[in-house]
Amino acid sequence: VQYFGAVAIPTLWMQFSLEYTGREGFGNKFINYVLWVIPGITLLFVWTNDYHQLIWREVELVREQGLYLLSFTRGWWHRLFIFYSYGMILSGSTMSAMYALRLPRLYRSQAVAILAAVLIPWAGNVLYIFHLIPLQVDPSTFLFLPSGFCFAWAITRYHLLDIIPPTQSTILQSLRDGVVLLDRQRRILFMNTAAERILSSKSDECLGQPVEEVCIAPSKAILSLLGAGEQRVEIALTTSGQPRQYEIHITPMQ
Repeated sequence: VQYFGAVAIPTLWMQFSLEYTGREGFGNKFINYVLWVIPGITLLFVWTNDYHQLIWREVELVREQGLYLLSFTRGWWHRLFIFYSYGMILSGSTMSAMYALRLPRLYRSQAVAILAAVLIPWAGNVLYIFHLIPLQVDPSTFLFLPSGFCFAWAITRYHLLDIIPPTQSTILQSLRDGVVLLDRQRRILFMNTAAERILSSKSDECLGQPVEEVCIAPSKAILSLLGAGEQRVEIALTTSGQPRQYEIHITPMQ
């Protein structure tokens, strides 16, 4: 039963990384199904190992430091699955890390916490598989505890799963018009460079904050219009010491 999680986690991590970095459209459904072929076959081989020994060739009981432990001699399919799993984890982690470098501070902190949560138990498994530590027990099981703390920290401190980066942030950042994205709780999810200049605010300091606390003057004019469909309103703001007129276009997003 424990192998349900063992075979699924690497592929789930890759799929999470694709969606988190805005690449959920990468490939197609067929490719997504292909990613599950090796995990599915591995699970079948685990259940039927007595007939072919492709996962474990030998299993023996050994005594070490007063404890009786199982010692495994692994088969070639187990090595293939380890190679596949490490490839999925490394690819997903690299993709997420490179994406995080381009994000504002709040989202970078989310990504760092997620990467730490994934890489801590994975590092323990690497040390065990390649006999880099004098233990007969895989420490990755115990390392899921600090991994859980990392996820808890990301959820409580950085609003993981509550405030997520928009998938088209690179495109929005390049627009000359100011763009501010809000969630249903009217918290700021994204603010491009043009909006920072107009509002005299930095996105790193504004993300996750209620719009009425960040954009005090504009929010008075637009809060009553939110949720009322597509709207346009003109407001007067002082930008770089100069009074200016701006047209605000409010568009609901699905």
